[in-house]
Amino acid sequence: MEPRRYKVEGLFIEEGQPEGGAFEGRPPILLLHGACHGAWCWEHWLKELPRRGWHTYTMALRNHPGSKILDRETYCRNTSTLDYVQDLATVTAHIGQPCVVVGHSMGGLIAQKYMETLPNGTEEAGLIMVASGAPAPFGVGKRAPISEETPFLPSKEMARQYFYANAPEEVLEKALARLVGESPSVMNEYSQPPGLIIDPEKVTCPKLVISAELDTTVVPKDETLATFYNADYHLAEGIGHGLMLETGWEKPFDFVCDWLNNLFPAVVN
Repeated sequence: MEPRRYKVEGLFIEEGQPEGGAFEGRPPILLLHGACHGAWCWEHWLKELPRRGWHTYTMALRNHPGSKILDRETYCRNTSTLDYVQDLATVTAHIGQPCVVVGHSMGGLIAQKYMETLPNGTEEAGLIMVASGAPAPFGVGKRAPISEETPFLPSKEMARQYFYANAPEEVLEKALARLVGESPSVMNEYSQPPGLIIDPEKVTCPKLVISAELDTTVVPKDETLATFYNADYHLAEGIGHGLMLETGWEKPFDFVCDWLNNLFPAVVN
């Protein structure tokens, strides 16, 4: 079944509904992309999760493919991580029930901050951090700030090295055609001192951290982030940062499904 595509307050959403509906007792899943990407990077997961009985959404942050466009000055100099957190909050409010938020790379860091900002007494159903950025103090990863004159867009060589080291050439070329420039003000906020400060005690839902063995970016590639949040941990062996699209994406995806199934067993009437 093809996903339904629409916008909520200018934000692009794809919705994959299992045939016959999701299994009883299972929360919906919301997939959030990282820097320079969009909802498209979850194409495999958006196809397979509904097949396994999960009501699934993807979204695109502001100024990413399909979503509302900001003027250059605002996007490059005056956009913040909290703006992206608000985008995520807009979509979870649209979903209207506790969901499992899955964030990749920068999206994982945005999801962490979103969880911290939830009002006391409320929480989402779960948080999965996939090759995720980390908060202060160990999340500061750039030696010098990125220029805020223009959106940050990786070259083909940089995208190959950091995002798709283990992907076929056709996957890389397809991704390159869809990558967009990222807000340098957002990237500088979380990668320059003091970094993005998050109180782990306020992130109370069940949590899973997945790191990629061949990841060459600055995100944690060990149990550091999992320890910070007292989360479950899995090392995806033989795969790089863009593990949703790289060769071998099925293995970490299957692990996520097993984790979800254990947390939310299917109830079939």
